Amino acid sequence: MFMPKTGKLVTITGSNAQCMAQATEVPIPKASQFNFIFIVASKDSIFAIRLQVLKRLKQLSKTVCYHCKFVKIFFMSKKLLLYVVFFALLLGAFYVMVFSDYDFSKSNLLVRNADVENFSFINQNGKIITQREVEGKVYVAEYFFTTCKGICPIMNANMRRVYDAFKDEPDFMIMSHTCMPETDSVPLLKAYEARMIEGKLLKNNDGSYKIAYDTTATALHTQPLNTNWNFVTGSKAALYKMARLDYGIDNGKPDSTQLLKDQFIHTQFFALVDKQRRVRGMVYDGLNNDEIDNLINDIKGLLKEKVTSKRFMNGFSSDPN
Repeated sequence: MFMPKTGKLVTITGSNAQCMAQATEVPIPKASQFNFIFIVASKDSIFAIRLQVLKRLKQLSKTVCYHCKFVKIFFMSKKLLLYVVFFALLLGAFYVMVFSDYDFSKSNLLVRNADVENFSFINQNGKIITQREVEGKVYVAEYFFTTCKGICPIMNANMRRVYDAFKDEPDFMIMSHTCMPETDSVPLLKAYEARMIEGKLLKNNDGSYKIAYDTTATALHTQPLNTNWNFVTGSKAALYKMARLDYGIDNGKPDSTQLLKDQFIHTQFFALVDKQRRVRGMVYDGLNNDEIDNLINDIKGLLKEKVTSKRFMNGFSSDPN
């Protein structure tokens, strides 16, 4: 950087330094002699540098003015500059080491199951749905059957509330599993989807919800009605195992209004699964409006969480899925 060797020495008062034509030209001290720097720029690129020089225990305040082509001039001890740079780099490295892996959006919801197993079911569109479809997504799992006249209509009216809240969210999904795969075929699940999606959500006088749907409608849907709500069927053993061991929502209390057989799972509870296929939060009662409100709020929290590489940290697997 070009630095003039001489300048006009003037005594100033006030906050603005100005050069004076009658001032005496004097040498400019070295940067190491400065203990305070004050820079003022003008349209003519004139800079005023205020020097505080100690002389005979008295502090004299003087100003040196000169012309310079550079926009900024910093007079600082090289040693001090090195210290500043060193500690800035040290602080930056400390921050990266401590906080780079921390998820500040992490929800405080309890982890009930740290790893939902792989699965393979068929949805209402005849598409195979596996864990790949929910990888990196937050989803809610429930169990129902299409001909249920007891708790299912209320449950799925509340699930419709959840669907309406997140139907435009690409990182959200609902997995409604049939608990009667022997009767709930793909066409029946497709018709049930139409009722759930196209029906009108109404609130009853008692505060509960219902879905009003024209049962005389004969329109056939060949295209998917939605991409967020899957109604799935498959192996009964696999379906029941997921409910009991993975989602933990089999309460052993069947719907008393139905003619039920032994080992029949019919539960009113919902399970919430995060982006890393971990069951989180409470077991949500699908018949309780307050718990549905809690579910919606908890979903919002999980959607903000970032995905970590937990599956790699836990070791590599030979399973290609």
